[in-house]
Amino acid sequence: MSTRRHFLQTGPALLTAAGLAGAGQSVSSSDRIRVATIGFGGMGIGDTRYALAVPGVELAAVCGIHDGPLTRAREVHGDRIFTTRDYREVLARKDIDAVIVATPDHWHAALSIAAMEAGKDVYCEKPMVQSVVDGNAVIAAQERTGRIFQVGSQYVASAVYQKARELVQSGAIGRLTMVEAWLDRNTALGAWQYSIPPDSIGAFPKAVQEEFMRQYRQQYPAGGSRPRRSSRRGSRPHPGMTPTRSTTGFSTKPCAAARSR
Repeated sequence: MSTRRHFLQTGPALLTAAGLAGAGQSVSSSDRIRVATIGFGGMGIGDTRYALAVPGVELAAVCGIHDGPLTRAREVHGDRIFTTRDYREVLARKDIDAVIVATPDHWHAALSIAAMEAGKDVYCEKPMVQSVVDGNAVIAAQERTGRIFQVGSQYVASAVYQKARELVQSGAIGRLTMVEAWLDRNTALGAWQYSIPPDSIGAFPKAVQEEFMRQYRQQYPAGGSRPRRSSRRGSRPHPGMTPTRSTTGFSTKPCAAARSR
């Protein structure tokens, strides 16, 4: 896996085997992929680790809403990486090729759209969205921008499960009569029973994400789903997509008020 295009078409869910296969492979500087992770929790940490297993992939930035994960990112990946609580600072960077979106589910649509509009390819953790309307908006953004977008459902993307499918379809295991499957989490903490860090409370509340999507749909109504296509490739970004400029039309006041630096 030595080319930029191949990496961005594959996505972190398939990178473990690829990284092992490419161990020791030299990669030219022009083929290096610089990624950023938005949401450096359990899935974000894992997705980042898989991505970095591929030769030539570099972690450029990490974004999170409280200090613990950002401190941990610098401890593991070095102080050279850029860390921030504001995802817009990540998307404004020209040295980032792709982003991993591993935030809570209600942020997936807004961040994926913003990243594609900013010219980044996206690997978004499952579920892609929480509503059909938001799903249509993400699809439309991908079609309009031409960026690569992959949803990270590791069970259907994993080479292990692809091989199992091939064995069943080829009849290699004989006639299939029953499938039994389960998933256990043997932990005293319980599944997903995690405490909320005090310094994250009030940072980028859901109301900010809802306002982002409201303004997006207002500019690209189309029945509240798919944005209208531009007559030429590279239509102007919708509100909030280039937050470093004052002409975006997306108010930064809610975000600024919500940030707890």
